[in-house]
Amino acid sequence: MRLKAPVDYWRRKADQHSTREAKAVSRLQLFFPLAVLSIIVGFWIGGSIILEHAGDANKNAPVALYVVVSGALAFLSTMVFWLGRILTKLYLSEHHLRNDANERAIMTETYLSLTSEAAASDEDRQIILNALFRNTSDGIVKEDGPSDLNLAGFISKLGVK
Repeated sequence: MRLKAPVDYWRRKADQHSTREAKAVSRLQLFFPLAVLSIIVGFWIGGSIILEHAGDANKNAPVALYVVVSGALAFLSTMVFWLGRILTKLYLSEHHLRNDANERAIMTETYLSLTSEAAASDEDRQIILNALFRNTSDGIVKEDGPSDLNLAGFISKLGVK
């Protein structure tokens, strides 16, 4: 029974990550309709401000107004997409950690079954133990974009060619 403890541990970890994953999904289901609504309202207000001043009799709408409204809309949409990206990454992290914990529980059960029946060779045991004791990632989904989108990285790439 002492050998059953790792299986219970990984099952508990999978359950914890499953609970956090469900909370992350509910946050996403709440966020995305609110995000779409906020972008629609923001662009509606921005458009109405521009149209209100563009319809003046003198037709001299200040250019600064267009810049400020455009900047505000760009800021709003950037913040909405950035927050959505963060919430999605948190969901994916919990999803990956739950899958990893489930896999480890299954591998531990397999290892216990093979050792109790003496059906595994030393090579098989080594493969299973290496898989069980591999490093666990933190679950955070790594950046998938280019790593050096700055001037120094661009210049260094130009110098290599």
